[in-house]
Amino acid sequence: MRVWPDLISRLLAGSSHTQGCQQACTFKPIGPTAFEGSITCGKVGAARFARVAATPSTYRGQPTLGDELSPLYVALQTRGGSLLGDGTSQVALSASEWTIFDARRPFAISSDQPTELIFINLPGLGPARAQDPLAYPTFESLGTSGSARIFSDLVTSLFRELEHVDEAVAMTSVDNLRILFSDACRVRFPRALQFVETQRRTVKEYIERHLADPELGPASIAREFGMSVRQIHRIFKGTCGETIGEFIWKRRIHKCAEELRCAGNAVNSVTAIAFRWGFSSSPHFSRAFKDEFGQTASDYRRTFLASPAVSELE
Repeated sequence: MRVWPDLISRLLAGSSHTQGCQQACTFKPIGPTAFEGSITCGKVGAARFARVAATPSTYRGQPTLGDELSPLYVALQTRGGSLLGDGTSQVALSASEWTIFDARRPFAISSDQPTELIFINLPGLGPARAQDPLAYPTFESLGTSGSARIFSDLVTSLFRELEHVDEAVAMTSVDNLRILFSDACRVRFPRALQFVETQRRTVKEYIERHLADPELGPASIAREFGMSVRQIHRIFKGTCGETIGEFIWKRRIHKCAEELRCAGNAVNSVTAIAFRWGFSSSPHFSRAFKDEFGQTASDYRRTFLASPAVSELE
């Protein structure tokens, strides 16, 4: 009997924590019949799915999350009904309803009837920093209409057909789940934090810290945040009309300009400064700088430095 709560905790904790269940984890069957349960897991990229079917029972615990997981979990009721909560808030789910919960906090799942839920973890929806709160209220039903219903139907279909679809199709489906999730939350929680803005700000902060890395780009950023490249591009869509690639090179150009204006950097060539800020091609840097400032980097430097004794790139 002890195996069951350990399995639940481990599937929520992720592969980094094989112990998963803390000492506070408890489990209790409900009713006179022998307990039965099954767990089926699936994965698409960094997204994880786990279907849990069980006879009446109660689980309480707080898994220790693996670093690869988002603290934001979705619990989708696919059969029967369940009561989920954290001692402060709780929600009763019926078939096709889903809710959000924070797996960093203790929570409980209880059902007095045979039940089936699918737990979904989609990196990129939760906070980027471990100490940040979730952007949306927890343990509230998202409803069974509009984007919330399409999300529910897509999760159920994707999980059922996961072994029979091409990986590219599965990844596209996961991207669509993120879109549907965000729209369902926008409708259900109109006063909640603007999550896309929060994501965009966090990604921009990451870019600022890694501008000097020549490998910085949509693909590396997507890997860092557990998103697809398509999702990263979508976060930046509509931000001053810039793509994420344009934002990166413009920030690099302005960092170079700051150094070119500084007399303390007069001993460094324009090329050296450009390469220090992540550029790997002198001609590309020259064109980008002139497009941004209307003059070559050398002319720009001479505007601020009277006699730069440097080897300059024209």
